[in-house]
Amino acid sequence: MIFIAGINLNKIARGGEEAKNQQIVNYFFRNNINADIIDTHQWKKRFLSIGFQLIKYVLFSKNQQIYLSLSYQSTLSLLKIFKLFRVSSKNNIYFFVVGGIFHKWLEKNQNQLALFRSLKAIYPESNQMVDGLGRLGLNNVTQISNIKYIPKLVIDKNYSIIKFVFLSRITPTKGINLIIEAVKQLNLEGFQKRFEVSFYGNFDDSVETGYEAIFKTLISKVENIKYKGFLQLQNLNNYEILSQYNAMLFPTFWKSEGYAGVLIDAFISALPVIASDWNHNKEIIHHNINGILISPKNHESLSEAMRKLIENLPFLKQLEKGAVKSVGSYDIDKVFADFFKLK
Repeated sequence: MIFIAGINLNKIARGGEEAKNQQIVNYFFRNNINADIIDTHQWKKRFLSIGFQLIKYVLFSKNQQIYLSLSYQSTLSLLKIFKLFRVSSKNNIYFFVVGGIFHKWLEKNQNQLALFRSLKAIYPESNQMVDGLGRLGLNNVTQISNIKYIPKLVIDKNYSIIKFVFLSRITPTKGINLIIEAVKQLNLEGFQKRFEVSFYGNFDDSVETGYEAIFKTLISKVENIKYKGFLQLQNLNNYEILSQYNAMLFPTFWKSEGYAGVLIDAFISALPVIASDWNHNKEIIHHNINGILISPKNHESLSEAMRKLIENLPFLKQLEKGAVKSVGSYDIDKVFADFFKLK
C-alpha cells in the first residue's frame, strides 16, 4: 500500500489537510499497517526528493493500492502524471477528498472528469459532495466523514460563568468579527458578568494581511474576550483544557470550508457548537441536538444563540449530551476498522 499526502508528521498541523493526514498515518502506526508513505509537505522545496519517491514506489508499480489525500489541484497534477505512465490501469487508486468545494470545482472543469472517473474510489467527507459528484456521473463515490482518534476524557464542567471558545484560524471569514459584535451586543444587554469568550488559533498573513493587530485592538476594548494563543491538540492532554469550556463558536463563512475537524474536537470535549448554516456544517451540527445552527454572516443570530445558552442551563446540558453522543461517528478506529485490510 502507498499513501501520498501532505502530512508534516510530528509537527504542528497547518490546516485541516495535514491534521487529517496525520490522523491517518498515526492510525497506520497504531495498527501495524505497512504502507510506503510519501509526504508532499512543502513539495516545492522537496521536489527532487518527492519525485524520486514517486519513481521508486509509484510510476512503475503494479497491483498496488495507492491512496491520495491531497487538495484536488495537487491530485489533478498527480493524475496527469499517472496517466502518462499508465499507473491507473495497473493499480487501484483511491482519493480522500480534502476541503469542501471539490464537487463545485469539478462541475466547472468537467474536462477533467475522465481522470477522476479512472479512480477506484473517491471518498468525500460530506453527503452534499457525494450528491454533487453523482450528478456529474461519477459512480465511484462513497462518503467517509472526517475522522479523529477519540481520547477518553474525565469531564467536569463548571457553569458559574458560561465559557465560549473559538478554535480555528483567526481571520474574518471564520466569523471573528461576528463574535466580537455579538459579545458587545450581549454586554449592552447586561450579560457581561455571566459569560466570556476565549480565542485560540493562528494568524495567517497570506489570508488577511495585518489582521492580527486589528484583532488584538478590537478585543482589547472588550473585557470578557481573551486571546489565548494556539491550543495544540496533537498533545492529547490539551483536550482537558478544551473540555473546561461550555460551548464552541464556529460562525464561519469561509468559501472553502469543508467538514471541519474542529467540530469533532468540540464533541470529544463535550462541547455543543453554535455554527453557521454554511457549506457542510449542517451535516455535523444537528440543530437543537448537538448544537445550534445560525444564519451566516449575522451577529444578531449568533448573539441570540449565545443568549439562549447563557440563560437556559438545562438546554445547554441537553446539547452537551448530544455532543457526547455524536462523537462516535467520527472515531477513526471505528470508521477504518478493516477498511484497508479489505482492499
